[in-house]
Amino acid sequence: MGAVWTVVGVAIVAVAIADVFLTTLHDENRGRLLAVPSYRALWRAAQWVTAPLPHRSRAKARSAVGPAMVVATVGGWLGLQVLGFGLIFYPAIGHHHFDTGQAGNSIGTALYFSAATLTSLSFSDVQPKALTYHAVAASETLVGLATLTVAITYLLDLYRVLQNQGVTSSLLLHYAGGDNDPVALLRPHFTRGRADDLGTLVRELDRDMTQLREGMRRYPLVWYF
Repeated sequence: MGAVWTVVGVAIVAVAIADVFLTTLHDENRGRLLAVPSYRALWRAAQWVTAPLPHRSRAKARSAVGPAMVVATVGGWLGLQVLGFGLIFYPAIGHHHFDTGQAGNSIGTALYFSAATLTSLSFSDVQPKALTYHAVAASETLVGLATLTVAITYLLDLYRVLQNQGVTSSLLLHYAGGDNDPVALLRPHFTRGRADDLGTLVRELDRDMTQLREGMRRYPLVWYF
């Protein structure tokens, strides 16, 4: 039975690491394993929960879904790793290969040790006796640090894309004179029926739209903000 726990734990850790890699580093398959499907599920759930609310309250509640997805994504990655490594440690704890003191030999102890190891806290009340599990614990710490590092980098890039989106929206509104009419956007660039500096405007807009399209392709989470 212990081997089953270990295999399941290794599989969970592998899935979590793969999703981190695909979401933060892989350019063509960002979040396709767990992240993007979870975004869709959370958005549908938010739509269903907020549907009975008045329009203004509903809009305000749904505006918080994007930031909540950020927290859920990072928390999900770390939670899966805590669970996976906890299941790896559990058989060894059950067979007294750990010095658990008053903590006991339960699955809760395994998850507690896993969480402490992932966050580099390393409380001394639960310690492995065998070198093998010391190595596994060290590996979990490295995985946790790597996950937090790439997650922070990913979030900084995500909010850079959101900032660019806000700047472009403000510029378009400014160019249009505070109106949503596209004719108002173009009117200042026509003098007596002839284009005046229109090419510069079109190039700038094309550049901004290309940046937004690329940012939304690379960071699917932007769609929910």
